[in-house]
Amino acid sequence: MERPSLGAAGLAVLLLLLMAAWSAWQIQPPRPLDADAHSTMFAAERAQVHLEAMGHEPRIPGNAYHAAARSYMVEYLTALGLEVDVQWSTIILPDRRQVPFRAARIANIAARLPGTNPSGAVLMAAHYDSVPSGPGVGDDLVGVAALLETARALTSGEPLRNDIIFLITDAHEYGLFGARAFAQEHPWMHDARLMFNFEGQGPTGPVYMFESTTPNADLIRHWARAVPHPMGDSISLALYEQLNFDNDFRIFADTGLPGLGFASLADMAYYHSELDHLDRLNLRTVQHQGSNVLGLAAYFGQQDLAADLGGGNAVYFNAGPWLVRYPDSWARPLAAAVALAASLLMFMALEQAQLRWGALITVIGITGVAWAVGVAAAWAASQWLELSAATYRGALYYTSFLLQTAVFWWWAAALLQRQQTRYLLTAAVFWTATGALALALLLPEGSHLLTWPSVFACTALLVVLGIGRAGGEALHRAAGLILVLPGVLLLARLIWLLFTVMTPAFPLPGAAVAGLCFLLLLPLVQIAAHALRIRWSILLLLVSFALWALPGLLGSNADHPQRYTLFFVEDTAAERSYWATDRPTVHPWLTEFVDDDSSGQVLRTVLPFYGRFFVSEAEPLDLPPFLVTAEESDGPEGERLWTLRLASQRQAHTFLIYVDPGTHILGSALNGQLVTGQFQPDWTWALQCIGVGDQPLTLEFAVPQGQALGLTIVEQSHDAPKRARPPELMADNHWPYLSGSVFTNRYIYLD
Repeated sequence: MERPSLGAAGLAVLLLLLMAAWSAWQIQPPRPLDADAHSTMFAAERAQVHLEAMGHEPRIPGNAYHAAARSYMVEYLTALGLEVDVQWSTIILPDRRQVPFRAARIANIAARLPGTNPSGAVLMAAHYDSVPSGPGVGDDLVGVAALLETARALTSGEPLRNDIIFLITDAHEYGLFGARAFAQEHPWMHDARLMFNFEGQGPTGPVYMFESTTPNADLIRHWARAVPHPMGDSISLALYEQLNFDNDFRIFADTGLPGLGFASLADMAYYHSELDHLDRLNLRTVQHQGSNVLGLAAYFGQQDLAADLGGGNAVYFNAGPWLVRYPDSWARPLAAAVALAASLLMFMALEQAQLRWGALITVIGITGVAWAVGVAAAWAASQWLELSAATYRGALYYTSFLLQTAVFWWWAAALLQRQQTRYLLTAAVFWTATGALALALLLPEGSHLLTWPSVFACTALLVVLGIGRAGGEALHRAAGLILVLPGVLLLARLIWLLFTVMTPAFPLPGAAVAGLCFLLLLPLVQIAAHALRIRWSILLLLVSFALWALPGLLGSNADHPQRYTLFFVEDTAAERSYWATDRPTVHPWLTEFVDDDSSGQVLRTVLPFYGRFFVSEAEPLDLPPFLVTAEESDGPEGERLWTLRLASQRQAHTFLIYVDPGTHILGSALNGQLVTGQFQPDWTWALQCIGVGDQPLTLEFAVPQGQALGLTIVEQSHDAPKRARPPELMADNHWPYLSGSVFTNRYIYLD
């Protein structure tokens, strides 16, 4: 084959770069509306007022800032004329295998906009609490602000037919407690016929509809009509299982309520951290979330909610500005039809001697190896570099994975430099059709990823074979590239999205889709490989390796800080005070608190179930002690009842209670809610309750007559004394959220 010119190679590279740009542009959220927008429209600038009012500090259930945020929302919704109910409840997780048992005293905010002739209510939910390690602007104050601005917009327009319930749940980050309380106890839950949950990983990026109840075909049809910028892909239902990203949606779905879940899916490295703050806020994300909330509320506010929302399941995906959808029952017939068409095309070409078996098998083999090696290399790199969901500068790693993939396809094209376009297109047809059939059988909701690119590849091959030998290679290449382009564009929009959502820790889906794009564009890659010498590919590979190293060379700074754990303990039971950490040498600053040579130990009187920590003695803080009262009363024959009341004098958010090992407990309750019945003495009874604040807790225990009751009670707040901290450090954001805590304890013996 004649070597193409450098100009042709440059054009090929430019087209490949345009594909990457298209991929990034396709997932941009919509332009935000300003505060002067019509009163019935959602305006991100108006929603920003709520974010500014509540987004400066962590909203830990029970702390003062959490209470202030609740008061702000209640006053705002009341002023709009909605019926507002603050649901106070104590909820205990049902899983008694977790020790300590986990409970929360929650305060949900439920506001109801009544309809004129309701066929039910539409439940719109977001949560207002945050983790202690950050102000939670993206997770989930953006969702809350979207609900508040939507409530204002709806009250500014014509009344709706159906009731709209705006539910702002509490203690989501600690066990989905608020959603559990509403689903189990609130009377308005019985009126709900449909629910939508609004979440976020951070305050940037597009908002995707990433989960749905099933069957979902009717829901998807209505959603596509209701919102101006629908973004979603049915493959997300499968990918979501890889993210370990539980949320309130599941609680409502488990009750049988149909619905959809939305989230801004970017900034995973900043998720649950102090960098999820207002300075990172992208108003485009706020607008996108809000357009979903308002669109769904306005649309379903007028529908007959008694109508069946079944209709089977749907395959759906974005194609430019459109959302394509069809029943998932079509997935297998479509894939089978494409596979049959691909087979007929290949055998027709072989029969007409336009293809030769030997050359075809070679091309199919080399392209298959190139795709597999590209995916495996991305996975191997992520494992070797020990990348995680919290890895910063993900774009550098994603770019390196793309460059690696490009190099492997460059080499494949170099090996296939003598092969004609019809062979390259046939390989694309073979792999996409085979993959589409496999996906349709194993994962119908994801089959579209290969079915439609395969349709376009088959079309391109049919035209090239129809042109025949008389057309010339240049015409074949041009026709083939033009006809596969729609399939490439369908796939290209997913590359950056998959990399971003799945994080650097799991680059396989993004690398796989990138490889499919290169497979379809192989005639274009072939031009570059023909015109440029192989050393340029080596240089490209070295650049990808350099991108691996660059994040380490850039180091930590205020935008990309190291994480640390550091907390204070005032152990009155042992008459000692100390600083503690689980990583004493992560930064020299920590040596001001904990010695490098300190030995790890289990903090048995404070955190007996949380591993080993390194400690150094410190001066006590002389904190006001929490208050404990105990009353004994007669129980059934053979039982002794104890009632304890705990109150924090410093508005701490959590109490942890540990009963002495070996204690036989006949029954226990928290704020009137059953914790356990019979509890055998070979277990350890322990309970963590969040959401305390200025509200006392009541604990009840039934024990056998003649048995004493010994308890270690621990009070936790997040107000550790602050010293000047280097900007390149950030409190650790992982459960059990210890950094910044102050623990005080007390041993109580009841005989």
